[in-house]
Parts: sequence; structure tokens; C-alpha cells
Amino acid sequence: MNFTYVLNDNHDPRRNLALEESLFLKAQSDKEGFLMLWSNDPTVVVGRFQNTAEEVNRKFTQERNVFVVRRITGGGAVYHDRGNLNYTVILPTEDAATLDIHSFSIPLLGYLASLGVRAERTGRNDVTLEGRKFSGVAQHSGGGVVLHHGTILFDSRLEDVVDSLRVDPEKFQSKGLKSVRSRVTNLLPCLKNPVAMEEFQSGFADELISFYRAETVRTPSNDEAEKAEELFAQKYSRWDWNWGASPEFDFTDKRRFPGGTVQFCLSVMDGVVENCRFYGDFFSYLGTEKVELLLQGRPYPFEGLEKILPDELLKGSFIGVAPSQLRAFLSE
Repeated sequence: MNFTYVLNDNHDPRRNLALEESLFLKAQSDKEGFLMLWSNDPTVVVGRFQNTAEEVNRKFTQERNVFVVRRITGGGAVYHDRGNLNYTVILPTEDAATLDIHSFSIPLLGYLASLGVRAERTGRNDVTLEGRKFSGVAQHSGGGVVLHHGTILFDSRLEDVVDSLRVDPEKFQSKGLKSVRSRVTNLLPCLKNPVAMEEFQSGFADELISFYRAETVRTPSNDEAEKAEELFAQKYSRWDWNWGASPEFDFTDKRRFPGGTVQFCLSVMDGVVENCRFYGDFFSYLGTEKVELLLQGRPYPFEGLEKILPDELLKGSFIGVAPSQLRAFLSE
């Protein structure tokens, strides 16, 4: 398989995510892989299935002119600035469900080891150093292609990481406010021989190119750039994608599962569900739209969800959440 390393020096998160999706779509049609490193101006990037209004400190982002953008991968909200390096691996594969998400961190761990840093994979999507997180990852798949991307806190403003994100009440009660600051760290102070971000990025680029045997290093092609510009204009720069109008609802509940937090919101009229939405920091291959549609028009409280929501649908919609536990949660 041919891999292309795409040079990208843009710092607008909307355009970077648009280019990333453009390359993902190109990989679906051409069955070639892509690699990319990029950094954003101050930004809060929310997961595909999150309720932006509940995740972002809007006062902070407005006062600081911080971008708020939604990505197409699952997981939780993260803060980016120029001190945070993002990497993207786009990989055609016949079976995305069997890929180990941790396998994508091999080049990063190898490069860090060459710098004298012994990092390790922990949890479902973290890379840590002495118990402190400096990298997290997320994935999206479709059409025989996996898009995997991750963050690297190299020399980011950690105070802004905390202040830009509105802490989920469930996480606040279980972990405490101070643990948010102590659980994350920048990589730069941990390097035995400190280097500038540009040098670190160049070295990691070489590691990715070598690991994936990329045969081409280039800027985006005309068709890739044109598609990215279309996605920027019609998707990533629009309020209805990045924020969206949360549905009016009469009932909401939230629970943390091993695969992430799941929140569901219902609008109920005359005992029948008129609208249903799922939010959370879970991962998903299938999205949640089909589950939402299957619940709309149903009497509430729900009964007989075993027949309405089959195991395979729930496994693909809420990765890491047992179907029986999710159905029990929805039926309470």
C-alpha cells in the first residue's frame, strides 16, 4: 500500500479538520494511506457525539477568541494550541473493527524512546508519562478506511486546557477538580535534551514516514484542497455542525460505562418519544442516528428494547458498552 505524507502548515482548525476529512474520502476512493502532522491556533475540539454546550466554557472561548470545532471522531473534548501537535494516520483496511487502537501509537512510542522518554499506553486511548497524560487518540471508520488521529501536549498552556473545558459533573465528583491539572503534562519538560517544537515535529515526521514506508511527501493536491475547501464552507465553519441546536427535552440521564459516558435526552409528548438524542465521549463505528430513529415514536418508559435494539447495532453504535447494560439504562 502506498502512503503519502501530506505537508500542512495551516493553523485554522476548521481547515485542518476539513483537509483531514478530504484525505479520508480520497483514501476511500483510491485505497491509499495518508499521514499528516498539524497544529491549531487556540481551539476546543469536541467529539462527534458530544453536546458542545455542555463541554465548552463558552465565556472563556469568546473572551479569548478560541475556536470551537466538532470533529468526526468520537471521544471527549480537548484543547489545542500551537504547543500541541496533532498527528493523523489514514489507513485503508478490510476490517476496521479488528484494529487495535493502541497499535497506532507504536511510531510515537518509538520516537520518544529515541529521545530517552519511556512513555506507555494506558486506558482506552491515552499515552502517559509517569502516570500523567500527554497524548490521547480517537478514530473514525467507513468505506474500508480508518482515520486515526492523536494529540501530543508538547508545550501547551495547561491552564487553558483546564479553563476552556467545562468539567462534566460526573467526572468532577469522581475525580475532583485538581486531578484535571495533575493528570496531564507537557512533554517538553520531560525531554533530557529539550528541543523546539519544529525539531520535534520534523523528527516525528521522519519516524512516521519510515514506519509506514511513505513513498511520497507533498502538499495537498488540487482535488484534495478543493474538497477540503468545500467541507470548510459547508461543514466545519458552520454553527449547526460545531454547536448544533440541542433538542428541547423533558428527560435526560447520563451514565459512565467502560466505553465512555453516554447521555440520552428525550422529548416526550403524550407518553410518546418525539425526539431522541445521544451525547457522550464514547466511540462509535455506526453513529447513533439509527438508534435514535428506532426510539422515536415509541411509548415511554421503554419496554421490549431487546427486540427494538439488537446487539450488533448497539455494539457498533456504542463501542465498549455492553448492549444489555445500555438497554437496562435506557429502560430505568
